[in-house]
Amino acid sequence: MDCTAPECDGLGGCSTPVIPGYCAIDGVCYQEGATDPANSCQVCHPGFSQISWAVKANDAPCDDGDPCTTGDKCLSGQCVGPLATCDDGLECTTDFCDDGVCSYQVMTGWCAVNGACWQDGQTSPNNSCQICDTSQSVQHWTNLTGVSCDDNSACTENDVCVNGLCVGTEIDCDDNLVCTLDSCDNGQCIHTIAPGYCFIDGACYTANSTNPNNVCLKCNPTAAQRIWAFNSGAACDDGNACTKGDVCGLGNCVGQDYDCNDNKECTIDSCNGDGSCTHEIADGYCLIDGACVAAFEPHALLACKACLPSISKTGWSDLTSPCDDGDACTKNDVCQNGFCVGQPYTCDDQLDCTVDNCDGQGGCLNVTMNNSCLIEGVCYNAQTLNPANHCLICLPGMSQSTWQFNDGRPCDDNDLCTTSDKCFAGTCKGLPYECNDGLVCTDDLCTGDGGCTYQRKSGYCLIDGECFADLAVNPGNSCQQCDSTTNPTGWFGITGGSCNDGNACTLDDTCVAGECVGDLYPCDDGIECTANICDGSGGCTFPLASGWCRINGVCWPAGYPEPGVDCSACNPDVDPYSWTQLSSSVQEVCNGVDDDCDGITDPEGSIGCTLYYVDFDNDGYGSMVVPPKCLCQADALYKTSVGGDCDDNNGNVNPGATEICDWDPITNDPIDNNCDGIANPENTNGCERFYLDVDGDGHGVPEHYKCLCEATGNYRSLSPWDCDDNNPYAWIGNIEVCDGYDNTCDGIVDPEGSQGCKYYFKDEDNDGYGDDHQPGKCLCGPDDVYVTETTGDCDDSNPNINPSMPELCNGLDDDCNGVIDDGVIEDMCPHDDGLGFELHGTMSCSAGRCVVTCFAPEDQGAWFDTDNDPYNGCECQADIHSLEGLHSSGTSARELTPLEDKGDSIVVAGNLADTEADWWKVQAIDLTPLEEENGCDNFNFKVRFLTNEDDSFRFQVYRGGLSENNLMCASATTYEWATNFADYGSKLGECDCSSYVGFHDAPEDYGRCVADAGAYSCGSGLGIGQPNKNQCSDNTADFYIKVFAKPGASRSCPSYELEFSNGKYDFSGL
Repeated sequence: MDCTAPECDGLGGCSTPVIPGYCAIDGVCYQEGATDPANSCQVCHPGFSQISWAVKANDAPCDDGDPCTTGDKCLSGQCVGPLATCDDGLECTTDFCDDGVCSYQVMTGWCAVNGACWQDGQTSPNNSCQICDTSQSVQHWTNLTGVSCDDNSACTENDVCVNGLCVGTEIDCDDNLVCTLDSCDNGQCIHTIAPGYCFIDGACYTANSTNPNNVCLKCNPTAAQRIWAFNSGAACDDGNACTKGDVCGLGNCVGQDYDCNDNKECTIDSCNGDGSCTHEIADGYCLIDGACVAAFEPHALLACKACLPSISKTGWSDLTSPCDDGDACTKNDVCQNGFCVGQPYTCDDQLDCTVDNCDGQGGCLNVTMNNSCLIEGVCYNAQTLNPANHCLICLPGMSQSTWQFNDGRPCDDNDLCTTSDKCFAGTCKGLPYECNDGLVCTDDLCTGDGGCTYQRKSGYCLIDGECFADLAVNPGNSCQQCDSTTNPTGWFGITGGSCNDGNACTLDDTCVAGECVGDLYPCDDGIECTANICDGSGGCTFPLASGWCRINGVCWPAGYPEPGVDCSACNPDVDPYSWTQLSSSVQEVCNGVDDDCDGITDPEGSIGCTLYYVDFDNDGYGSMVVPPKCLCQADALYKTSVGGDCDDNNGNVNPGATEICDWDPITNDPIDNNCDGIANPENTNGCERFYLDVDGDGHGVPEHYKCLCEATGNYRSLSPWDCDDNNPYAWIGNIEVCDGYDNTCDGIVDPEGSQGCKYYFKDEDNDGYGDDHQPGKCLCGPDDVYVTETTGDCDDSNPNINPSMPELCNGLDDDCNGVIDDGVIEDMCPHDDGLGFELHGTMSCSAGRCVVTCFAPEDQGAWFDTDNDPYNGCECQADIHSLEGLHSSGTSARELTPLEDKGDSIVVAGNLADTEADWWKVQAIDLTPLEEENGCDNFNFKVRFLTNEDDSFRFQVYRGGLSENNLMCASATTYEWATNFADYGSKLGECDCSSYVGFHDAPEDYGRCVADAGAYSCGSGLGIGQPNKNQCSDNTADFYIKVFAKPGASRSCPSYELEFSNGKYDFSGL
């Protein structure tokens, strides 16, 4: 290899070291810095190794040979480059790199159009006539044809796609009317009325055509095309014989009328044709003192006078009918000579508890006063007790004519053998009890308080609870007897008389001061085992005493053993005078002898023994618990022969004890004192009356009771005042509560004032609020009138007045707060701006009415409420020329340009409320004949309305001044002042006129100049024309015109146009 230098190693071998600056790798020489042909990230680095590749540093530039990677760099000896970015941002394309070039393939079922993905069949959001059709193109929209669509025009219909465009057919809006221009706007056909036409009530009319039904209305397209315009000034006929000069104005035919209306409803007013009127009183009326009165209507102050047209239509007529003189204490009242007269009578019942009134019919109304009762003709104040029965009381609230039960009141039934007397159902009743001591010598009396007294009868003694008649001898002492006078409660000792002191050893027994006394004599033989017995006659006997033996003259007690001899003893029952031999075969007998010689005398069970019981409590009765023993005599433990003690620990419990109401203090169990098996039975000493109380209300029925120690079963009440033992809420003395029961047994269920009651108030108008002027009643529930718990109604006759109602502007206190019409003005008088009207004023409530005070700006026309409806505000603004008030002065009239009689004219316009007026001043100039064409005068001053909306206006004309004498017309719509000559030649104007003003005899026929329909002649006074000549004068004058609302015209805000002209029109001839 060129890069090695072979050399010998001195051992017979060779070595081939690589020369510096080279590497020898896999048999190939590489110069230092050369890159591995197979890996651009490995390099020849002799300093590292001359026989293997060295790794380039990380991030060193390299080429991995893949055109779809960029920015290749070395990393741990390998050339690595990130893939080139091929992402068009669309979810419907598959993005990849091919030989260094990015490709974007559209997925199946998708289109990629204008940078967005669309699924196959999806419509373009901007054009419903384009669709994604992958079979046609995946990169462009496919145009549709024949598919329904919407071209977003409301004026087309049947829209369909044509080659990608939505095309519709225009809607037909032709209404087949010659007077309309038809078009479509937003889907709606618009029919605009053509110029020169009107379209009214579905028909077309050309300009100036008149209303077929009203010649005073015409088609005026410049004013309005959908409604008739006024045909003002046109001749017409109003059909009213009381008018003249009929002419159209404001759409109506109006003539100048003279009014025959006297404003009285009872007259029939008619024109007579000559300016006078007839006022005939209508049938069924009178006309009295200028006022209309209906037939049979009475006089306001005199009840016996009335309108009787059959008698008089012009004055009051006297009645003869029954009447009322206003005095209830007269009867048979009847009209006489125009006055009501009755027969007097009296109704005084002489009772101080009644209010006596006459009923006006001859009867009386004697009403008992509120706090009184009138019972059987006697007056009693409230709460007064019946004098004969205090269980009855006057209660006016319940009845003013009968006594009421006073149940529960303590009383006295006059029966001493009752206690706890109370009133029940109007009767005094007590609980009965008995006083009987079982003794015939006492009168048993009740004390009335449950106690008893026992009074001894005369002729009897009551000694130790036993009765004895006078002179009865004491059964225990014959020397004592009953002497009720000396000692009615003890024995009286007597002296004298024989007796028996019971001692056989006495003689001649005699009573001495109640004691039997005898003379003793001795009977004693000195032997201890004999009985010393006197015979009562002075003699004695000495028999052997029981329980002794006397053997060989010696006394031995029974059972005493014979001295020195076994089983021999004294046995008086066998032989009281000899020793008795004892034997074990002999049965023991109760005799004090050891009969069987066993060392035990009279053991338990001996013949003749007696049953003895344990008596721990020493009450003489043995225990029923410890078995008895049959003994010959009692011992310390078995010491009583009487058993039956059911509690031998209590000396008060035994068969001989008296049963009392008693309980064990520890167990509280009842004690059976006499051990009969029944503890505390009925009628036990100390018992109380327990009354039958079935309903368990603590009160029993007085007729059913038992004397018990404690409540037993339904006998459980100590109170006898139950009137209904099936109702646990009713007994005498109870408190009435609201529960639907008669709690107090007075026959009234849930009366006023019962416990738990609520206050109810009168609500006669049924608005839920009670009458504020009347006190309520505390009731258990509503009744017919007192039905609401809420008070505060200040007018219980009007359901629209109560605290819940809104305050209205009506002169009433609607919400009952004590103040009338004090609500929020916007709520009481709301401005109805729903039609777009502004208020143009200030709303207030005055005298119960909503009132709008209209604004009156200084620099504008004032506002007026012409329809008298304050809620829509002041709807009419008068023109700025108006002067307030119909009677305002023309001195403030607005002066117009003078008019010469050569055709000059001025038109003014305005609008007025019915309380306003416009004043206009204009000078009409009469040029002299020399100044006028042909030397003839054309003077004709004329005022007329061009428009007069709704015929709402009239005007007055003053000529030459403002006094009454200058008033030419008072209420006109047209006015003229002109020279109209009717001479021999019928010439008009002042042609051939003469200035001569002298007077001449009138010819048979002469011409005259006439002004204003004959009111004045031409000039300043009457002038007589010369033959073929006419008197002439200068007609120049100032005219004052006052425009005002026609009286009686509907209140609105109409407008007018007024024309002033001079010489413009031919004189009409009026």
